[in-house]
Amino acid sequence: MPKTVMFRTRVDAARKRNAEKILGRLGLTPGQVVNAMFAQVAVRQGVPFPLTLTDDGYLPHVPNAETLASLREPAEGKSRTVRGFLRAMSQA
Repeated sequence: MPKTVMFRTRVDAARKRNAEKILGRLGLTPGQVVNAMFAQVAVRQGVPFPLTLTDDGYLPHVPNAETLASLREPAEGKSRTVRGFLRAMSQA
Protein backbone atom coordinates (compact mmCIF):
# COMPACT_ATOMS: atom_id res chain seq x y z
CA MET A 1 0.00 0.00 0.00
CA PRO A 2 1.37 3.48 -0.85
CA LYS A 3 2.55 5.71 1.97
CA THR A 4 -0.07 8.23 3.07
CA VAL A 5 0.25 11.60 4.77
CA MET A 6 -2.08 13.68 6.90
CA PHE A 7 -3.53 16.63 4.98
CA ARG A 8 -5.11 19.44 7.01
CA THR A 9 -7.00 22.50 5.82
CA ARG A 10 -9.50 25.01 7.13
CA VAL A 11 -13.01 24.98 5.69
CA ASP A 12 -16.12 26.96 6.60
CA ALA A 13 -18.14 24.81 9.06
CA ALA A 14 -21.45 25.19 7.20
CA ARG A 15 -19.81 24.35 3.88
CA LYS A 16 -18.26 21.23 5.41
CA ARG A 17 -21.59 20.05 6.89
CA ASN A 18 -23.35 20.63 3.57
CA ALA A 19 -20.70 18.75 1.62
CA GLU A 20 -20.64 15.85 4.11
CA LYS A 21 -24.43 15.43 3.80
CA ILE A 22 -24.18 15.22 0.00
CA LEU A 23 -21.12 12.99 0.08
CA GLY A 24 -22.82 10.69 2.59
CA ARG A 25 -25.72 10.21 0.17
CA LEU A 26 -23.15 9.37 -2.51
CA GLY A 27 -21.41 6.90 -0.22
CA LEU A 28 -18.19 8.94 -0.17
CA THR A 29 -16.03 10.43 2.55
CA PRO A 30 -14.35 13.83 2.31
CA GLY A 31 -10.99 12.04 2.24
CA GLN A 32 -12.04 9.95 -0.75
CA VAL A 33 -13.13 13.09 -2.60
CA VAL A 34 -9.84 14.85 -1.85
CA ASN A 35 -7.94 11.79 -3.11
CA ALA A 36 -10.05 11.71 -6.29
CA MET A 37 -9.49 15.44 -6.81
CA PHE A 38 -5.72 15.11 -6.36
CA ALA A 39 -5.67 12.16 -8.79
CA GLN A 40 -7.48 14.30 -11.38
CA VAL A 41 -5.04 17.19 -10.82
CA ALA A 42 -2.20 14.79 -11.60
CA VAL A 43 -3.93 13.34 -14.70
CA ARG A 44 -4.98 16.72 -16.11
CA GLN A 45 -1.90 18.60 -14.94
CA GLY A 46 -4.19 21.24 -13.45
CA VAL A 47 -7.43 21.82 -11.59
CA PRO A 48 -10.12 19.50 -13.05
CA PHE A 49 -12.68 22.26 -13.50
CA PRO A 50 -12.49 25.78 -14.93
CA LEU A 51 -11.43 28.59 -12.63
CA THR A 52 -12.23 31.82 -14.44
CA LEU A 53 -13.25 35.39 -13.70
CA THR A 54 -15.70 35.50 -16.61
CA ASP A 55 -18.17 33.10 -18.21
CA ASP A 56 -16.63 32.23 -21.56
CA GLY A 57 -19.34 29.71 -22.39
CA TYR A 58 -16.92 26.86 -21.65
CA LEU A 59 -19.08 25.24 -19.00
CA PRO A 60 -21.61 22.95 -20.69
CA HIS A 61 -24.28 23.72 -18.10
CA VAL A 62 -23.99 27.49 -18.58
CA PRO A 63 -25.46 28.48 -21.96
CA ASN A 64 -23.72 31.37 -23.72
CA ALA A 65 -25.59 34.42 -25.08
CA GLU A 66 -26.02 32.91 -28.56
CA THR A 67 -27.60 29.74 -27.18
CA LEU A 68 -29.92 31.70 -24.89
CA ALA A 69 -31.05 33.89 -27.80
CA SER A 70 -31.80 30.88 -30.00
CA LEU A 71 -33.81 29.26 -27.21
CA ARG A 72 -35.95 32.39 -26.89
CA GLU A 73 -36.72 32.62 -30.63
CA PRO A 74 -39.86 30.88 -31.84
CA ALA A 75 -38.98 27.93 -34.04
CA GLU A 76 -41.03 28.33 -37.23
CA GLY A 77 -42.58 24.98 -38.07
CA LYS A 78 -39.99 23.16 -36.00
CA SER A 79 -40.55 21.13 -32.90
CA ARG A 80 -39.12 22.55 -29.68
CA THR A 81 -38.86 19.10 -28.09
CA VAL A 82 -35.77 16.93 -27.75
CA ARG A 83 -37.44 14.27 -29.92
CA GLY A 84 -38.12 16.88 -32.62
CA PHE A 85 -34.54 18.11 -32.42
CA LEU A 86 -33.15 14.59 -32.74
CA ARG A 87 -35.47 13.88 -35.67
CA ALA A 88 -34.31 17.06 -37.42
CA MET A 89 -30.66 16.17 -36.76
CA SER A 90 -31.10 12.69 -38.22
CA GLN A 91 -32.59 14.17 -41.39
CA ALA A 92 -29.74 16.63 -41.86
